[in-house]
Order: sequence, then C-alpha cells, then structure tokens
Amino acid sequence: MKFNTDKFLEEIKKADLTEQFRSKRRPGTAVVIKEIWNHASVSSVDFDSFTYEDVISALDEMANIEGYCDDDGGEVFVCDPGNAFMVYNDIETLIFNLHNVKGRLYTQEDDEIFI
Repeated sequence: MKFNTDKFLEEIKKADLTEQFRSKRRPGTAVVIKEIWNHASVSSVDFDSFTYEDVISALDEMANIEGYCDDDGGEVFVCDPGNAFMVYNDIETLIFNLHNVKGRLYTQEDDEIFI
C-alpha cells in the first residue's frame, strides 16, 4: 500500500480544527494532562513546561468528563470523546497500535539507537 501524502495533507486541511481547539485549550494543558494520565512522579515533572492557568484548565477538563455508568451487570462507562483526557487517551492508543502493527515494513532492532 502506498501512502499518498498529497491526499493526506489535503484531508488534514479540510478537517483543520486548530482554531476550535486553540480558543479552548492551552498547549501547557496537554503537558499537565500527560503527567496526570501517566501518573508521573513529582521528580520527573518539568514544572517550567506549563503554567498555573494550564493546571486549572486541566482540572476543569477533569471535572467535565461527562459520561455514564451502567452497573446492571455490564459495568459500561462511556466518556465524552471530546474531553481532553479522552483525546489524549485516543492519541496514546493510536501510537501504541501503530507501533504494534504486524507486518509493518520496518521493525526496530533492540540494538538500534536513534540520536
């Protein structure tokens, strides 16, 4: 399968959500969400990469995770897919799945190091 970069870029431009997210979310908020989601230890957090407002924004996103839980034996919990925490989860899942695709053209050997 050949990857058509021109078609890809064309579709990305059609679905440009930059302004929608820029007005709502701050770049440092993603850093805070990443640290919370991955249960980062305090010693590994770069506190210069986000501001107090970013922390407040992430806490607002956490408080606004809307969803429902069906405890009638099924234990189904569905969250708002537009919430920043769920978006971060989707991105991490996508990267994990892409990394683990069977039959990919390139596999990294354990002794290869990229600098």
